[in-house]
Amino acid sequence: MSIWTTKSFEKDREYIVLKHTLPNVNNVINGVKFRGGYAVVEKDSKIYFSLKRLPILRKSKELPLVFLRKLPFITRSLDIKVVFGSEVYAKFLTEVNKLKVIEETNDSIEQDANHIFDNKQCKFLRINQEFCKEEMLVESPSGYCWKHILQDPKLAELGIEISQFIPKAEKNSKRETVVRKLTKLKAEGKF
Repeated sequence: MSIWTTKSFEKDREYIVLKHTLPNVNNVINGVKFRGGYAVVEKDSKIYFSLKRLPILRKSKELPLVFLRKLPFITRSLDIKVVFGSEVYAKFLTEVNKLKVIEETNDSIEQDANHIFDNKQCKFLRINQEFCKEEMLVESPSGYCWKHILQDPKLAELGIEISQFIPKAEKNSKRETVVRKLTKLKAEGKF
């Protein structure tokens, strides 16, 4: 025999933190547990609207769920599970992970922008999406270092052709000839 239910267990709920207008309230109001003046409720739910009807909570602040880590009685993230429940804890972890991903991408974009506008470092982008840390050559039209001067994309535009397969023993001599040609072209004002 199977049991059918109309309740959705995989509903994507949005939780918010309600701050009580009185500080340090530790009580249960309309079935919602307030701890240290804060409670977690589902946004736009029946409980949320019933709490907002109360005169003392009409002007209460609504904060994002990530705010829970700033509360003084939350010393570790597992305390959220103990105080507010496992579902709130699971949602809190997903929100924190989303926030970390956003911060990491913003940091990497900022580092890339700083590296590109820095006039002293090589502009060669490696396979692992990191820039080379070497100092760029003054003669390089794209701002590449001695090590990556043979991969400079503007060499073909300037008429300097380089084969893809250069033996390791000949690379240094090839780099020297390319740098000599680039210094000559730069003195002529070609780039």
